[in-house]
Amino acid sequence: LGFLFATYAFLIKDNFGWSDKHFGMVLFVTGIASAVLQLLAFPRVVSRWSATWTFVVGSLVGAISFLLMPEATLWVHVLALVCFTLKGSMTEPCFPVLIGDFADARHQGFANGVTASCRALGTMISPFIAGSLYERNKRWAYYTGAAMFLCSAIGALLISYCQKPGKLSESERLCAESR
Repeated sequence: LGFLFATYAFLIKDNFGWSDKHFGMVLFVTGIASAVLQLLAFPRVVSRWSATWTFVVGSLVGAISFLLMPEATLWVHVLALVCFTLKGSMTEPCFPVLIGDFADARHQGFANGVTASCRALGTMISPFIAGSLYERNKRWAYYTGAAMFLCSAIGALLISYCQKPGKLSESERLCAESR
Protein backbone atom coordinates (compact mmCIF):
# COMPACT_ATOMS: atom_id res chain seq x y z
CA LEU A 1 0.00 0.00 0.00
CA GLY A 2 2.92 2.29 0.52
CA PHE A 3 3.44 2.22 -3.24
CA LEU A 4 -0.01 3.65 -3.75
CA PHE A 5 0.06 6.24 -0.99
CA ALA A 6 3.49 7.50 -2.01
CA THR A 7 2.54 8.15 -5.62
CA TYR A 8 -1.23 8.19 -6.07
CA ALA A 9 -1.69 11.92 -5.41
CA PHE A 10 0.92 12.63 -8.11
CA LEU A 11 -0.68 10.15 -10.50
CA ILE A 12 -4.15 11.66 -10.37
CA LYS A 13 -2.73 15.16 -10.67
CA ASP A 14 -0.58 14.14 -13.67
CA ASN A 15 -3.33 12.14 -15.40
CA PHE A 16 -6.47 14.15 -14.60
CA GLY A 17 -5.42 17.43 -12.98
CA TRP A 18 -7.17 16.42 -9.74
CA SER A 19 -6.38 18.22 -6.51
CA ASP A 20 -5.79 17.06 -2.95
CA LYS A 21 -9.54 17.34 -2.36
CA HIS A 22 -10.16 14.74 -5.08
CA PHE A 23 -7.45 12.54 -3.57
CA GLY A 24 -9.20 12.70 -0.20
CA MET A 25 -12.56 11.88 -1.76
CA VAL A 26 -11.11 8.82 -3.55
CA LEU A 27 -9.56 7.58 -0.30
CA PHE A 28 -12.81 8.17 1.58
CA VAL A 29 -15.05 6.38 -0.94
CA THR A 30 -12.74 3.42 -1.47
CA GLY A 31 -12.16 3.10 2.29
CA ILE A 32 -15.87 3.10 3.12
CA ALA A 33 -16.66 0.67 0.29
CA SER A 34 -13.87 -1.66 1.39
CA ALA A 35 -15.06 -1.62 5.00
CA VAL A 36 -18.63 -2.41 3.97
CA LEU A 37 -17.43 -5.26 1.75
CA GLN A 38 -15.27 -6.61 4.59
CA LEU A 39 -18.25 -6.65 6.92
CA LEU A 40 -20.83 -8.04 4.52
CA ALA A 41 -19.06 -10.12 1.87
CA PHE A 42 -15.76 -11.28 3.38
CA PRO A 43 -17.20 -13.86 5.80
CA ARG A 44 -19.23 -15.45 3.00
CA VAL A 45 -16.34 -15.46 0.56
CA VAL A 46 -13.95 -17.06 3.07
CA SER A 47 -16.47 -19.72 4.03
CA ARG A 48 -16.92 -20.59 0.33
CA TRP A 49 -13.31 -20.30 -0.93
CA SER A 50 -11.08 -20.54 2.19
CA ALA A 51 -8.83 -17.76 3.45
CA THR A 52 -5.94 -18.84 1.23
CA TRP A 53 -7.95 -18.66 -1.98
CA THR A 54 -9.60 -15.41 -0.90
CA PHE A 55 -6.13 -13.93 -0.37
CA VAL A 56 -4.88 -15.28 -3.72
CA VAL A 57 -7.86 -13.90 -5.66
CA GLY A 58 -7.60 -10.59 -3.78
CA SER A 59 -3.91 -10.35 -4.63
CA LEU A 60 -4.59 -11.05 -8.30
CA VAL A 61 -7.31 -8.38 -8.31
CA GLY A 62 -4.77 -6.04 -6.68
CA ALA A 63 -2.30 -6.78 -9.46
CA ILE A 64 -4.96 -5.94 -12.04
CA SER A 65 -5.74 -2.68 -10.24
CA PHE A 66 -2.08 -1.63 -10.30
CA LEU A 67 -1.75 -2.54 -13.98
CA LEU A 68 -4.77 -0.38 -14.83
CA MET A 69 -4.14 2.53 -12.46
CA PRO A 70 -1.58 4.51 -14.48
CA GLU A 71 -3.87 4.60 -17.52
CA ALA A 72 -4.95 8.14 -18.35
CA THR A 73 -8.57 7.38 -19.22
CA LEU A 74 -11.10 8.09 -16.50
CA TRP A 75 -13.19 4.91 -16.85
CA VAL A 76 -10.18 2.62 -16.84
CA HIS A 77 -9.01 4.43 -13.72
CA VAL A 78 -12.42 4.00 -12.09
CA LEU A 79 -12.25 0.27 -12.89
CA ALA A 80 -8.79 0.21 -11.29
CA LEU A 81 -10.22 1.82 -8.14
CA VAL A 82 -13.04 -0.75 -8.01
CA CYS A 83 -10.44 -3.51 -8.30
CA PHE A 84 -8.31 -1.85 -5.60
CA THR A 85 -11.34 -1.64 -3.29
CA LEU A 86 -12.09 -5.33 -3.85
CA LYS A 87 -8.43 -6.15 -3.20
CA GLY A 88 -8.51 -4.36 0.13
CA SER A 89 -11.70 -6.02 1.26
CA MET A 90 -10.38 -9.47 0.34
CA THR A 91 -6.75 -9.42 1.45
CA GLU A 92 -6.57 -7.24 4.56
CA PRO A 93 -8.89 -9.33 6.76
CA CYS A 94 -7.19 -12.54 5.58
CA PHE A 95 -4.04 -11.96 7.63
CA PRO A 96 -5.46 -12.88 11.05
CA VAL A 97 -7.43 -15.78 9.54
CA LEU A 98 -4.36 -17.19 7.80
CA ILE A 99 -2.28 -16.83 10.95
CA GLY A 100 -4.95 -18.77 12.82
CA ASP A 101 -4.90 -21.43 10.09
CA PHE A 102 -1.14 -21.90 9.81
CA ALA A 103 0.27 -21.13 13.26
CA ASP A 104 -0.49 -23.41 16.16
CA ALA A 105 -1.96 -21.91 19.31
CA ARG A 106 1.45 -21.61 21.00
CA HIS A 107 2.91 -19.55 18.17
CA GLN A 108 0.04 -17.32 17.10
CA GLY A 109 1.29 -14.32 19.06
CA PHE A 110 4.72 -14.66 17.51
CA ALA A 111 3.22 -15.10 14.03
CA ASN A 112 1.04 -12.00 14.51
CA GLY A 113 4.07 -10.02 15.66
CA VAL A 114 6.21 -11.10 12.69
CA THR A 115 3.35 -10.30 10.30
CA ALA A 116 2.87 -6.84 11.82
CA SER A 117 6.62 -6.16 11.69
CA CYS A 118 6.89 -7.22 8.03
CA ARG A 119 3.91 -5.08 7.09
CA ALA A 120 5.39 -2.10 8.96
CA LEU A 121 8.74 -2.59 7.23
CA GLY A 122 7.00 -2.67 3.86
CA THR A 123 5.08 0.47 4.74
CA MET A 124 8.35 2.23 5.58
CA ILE A 125 10.38 1.08 2.58
CA SER A 126 7.81 1.12 -0.22
CA PRO A 127 7.27 4.91 -0.43
CA PHE A 128 10.98 5.40 -1.12
CA ILE A 129 11.00 2.67 -3.78
CA ALA A 130 7.73 3.82 -5.35
CA GLY A 131 8.77 7.47 -5.38
CA SER A 132 12.08 6.64 -7.01
CA LEU A 133 10.38 4.50 -9.64
CA TYR A 134 7.67 7.12 -10.26
CA GLU A 135 10.29 9.80 -10.90
CA ARG A 136 11.75 7.64 -13.67
CA ASN A 137 8.44 6.48 -15.15
CA LYS A 138 5.07 6.53 -13.41
CA ARG A 139 4.15 3.13 -14.85
CA TRP A 140 7.19 1.45 -13.29
CA ALA A 141 5.96 2.16 -9.78
CA TYR A 142 2.57 0.62 -10.47
CA TYR A 143 3.87 -2.31 -12.50
CA THR A 144 6.29 -3.11 -9.66
CA GLY A 145 3.35 -3.03 -7.24
CA ALA A 146 1.44 -5.39 -9.55
CA ALA A 147 4.41 -7.76 -9.55
CA MET A 148 4.45 -7.69 -5.74
CA PHE A 149 0.77 -8.60 -5.62
CA LEU A 150 1.45 -11.47 -8.03
CA CYS A 151 4.33 -12.67 -5.82
CA SER A 152 2.01 -12.52 -2.80
CA ALA A 153 -0.54 -14.73 -4.57
CA ILE A 154 2.12 -17.25 -5.56
CA GLY A 155 3.62 -17.19 -2.06
CA ALA A 156 0.24 -17.84 -0.44
CA LEU A 157 -0.34 -20.81 -2.75
CA LEU A 158 3.11 -22.25 -2.03
CA ILE A 159 2.68 -21.87 1.73
CA SER A 160 -0.76 -23.46 1.64
CA TYR A 161 0.57 -26.46 -0.29
CA CYS A 162 3.46 -26.92 2.15
CA GLN A 163 0.98 -27.52 4.95
CA LYS A 164 1.01 -31.04 6.40
CA PRO A 165 -0.91 -33.43 4.14
CA GLY A 166 -4.33 -34.33 5.41
CA LYS A 167 -4.49 -31.44 7.86
CA LEU A 168 -7.31 -29.04 7.07
CA SER A 169 -6.89 -25.43 8.03
CA GLU A 170 -9.53 -23.96 10.32
CA SER A 171 -11.22 -21.99 7.54
CA GLU A 172 -11.16 -25.04 5.22
CA ARG A 173 -12.65 -27.20 7.99
CA LEU A 174 -15.43 -24.66 8.57
CA CYS A 175 -16.01 -24.46 4.83
CA ALA A 176 -16.27 -28.27 4.57
CA GLU A 177 -18.63 -28.44 7.55
CA SER A 178 -20.95 -25.80 6.09
CA ARG A 179 -21.52 -27.84 2.91
